[in-house]
Amino acid sequence: MPAVTGVIQQTGHWTTSIRAAVLAAGLGAVAVGIALAAVAARASDADEFYRQGQVLYNAGKLSEAVPLFRQAQRLAPLSSTAMHSIYFEAMGLFRQNHFVEAEKVFRRLLTDFPEAQASAESLYNVGICRARLGDPTGAVEAWEETERRFADTTWGAQARARLAQAAAKETGG
Repeated sequence: MPAVTGVIQQTGHWTTSIRAAVLAAGLGAVAVGIALAAVAARASDADEFYRQGQVLYNAGKLSEAVPLFRQAQRLAPLSSTAMHSIYFEAMGLFRQNHFVEAEKVFRRLLTDFPEAQASAESLYNVGICRARLGDPTGAVEAWEETERRFADTTWGAQARARLAQAAAKETGG
């Protein structure tokens, strides 16, 4: 207790501006603590929406899963949960043949998380969406970019195969 008594005695000599600064710093620390707790709670909520979406996605209930993936993204937009949620939202739309929406979401993944493990697959699937929508030129562009950016991946090889098919079709082969 002597240390506490010494601190209390020292504060008696503080000027008003020092007391105000110490009070502001203390309140600031409390506010930061509350904000961090709120962010952690939102992230855990985002994880829960993602997990629920995964259960529905794996059960083939794609139209029910997509809104949960979107909610996870809203709650923690810059998290790895958001990155995975964007991918599964896009795949859910893709598997339901909603190719316009799926392409937009795949492109959002490429823009928001260019380093994502699913980037190569997403870019390849942009080409599939465009092909299914009757845009062979757009499909070829997406596959050429997939091949260029991800040449040494499975998706680069898939893109090469699609490009070969498109070239054969173009030449009548």
